[in-house]
Amino acid sequence: MSNKILDEVKALIVSCQASEAQGEIAQAWKLAHQALQIAQEKNDRQGQAYSFLQIAHIKFLQGRFTEAVEDARKALSLAYPETPEIVRAWTILGNCAVEQDALEDAEKFYNQALDYARLFGSPSQRMVCLHNLANGIHYYHGNFPLSLSYELEAL
Repeated sequence: MSNKILDEVKALIVSCQASEAQGEIAQAWKLAHQALQIAQEKNDRQGQAYSFLQIAHIKFLQGRFTEAVEDARKALSLAYPETPEIVRAWTILGNCAVEQDALEDAEKFYNQALDYARLFGSPSQRMVCLHNLANGIHYYHGNFPLSLSYELEAL
């Protein structure tokens, strides 16, 4: 099976993200679940991972951190290695850990995301990982030189 996401699933997630950006969360939720259903029906593992990540993202925005973690972990179990979805899953886990005041876990998750982003993530994913480590972890702990160096690398 290919690690390529089916075009139909990808299109639904892109529409989902557009709906979310316009504040239409109910529509985004519906589209993400449609994408997941199609990915499951067509045995598209990477599409399922992609859909679970979008669902996790929406749950994160709603403050449903425990549920978002569950969906991000489902995505990790489905996603093929060396794909951007792995980076996004670790980032969501880190974001949820920060919101739950589990900063040691967040740092581990963010570092994992950054390691993968440097290997096969996009430049924007690398920037997000660096920024999260700088502001969510190192700045908070008063490690300003390291925080600054991460931000400069992100730029």
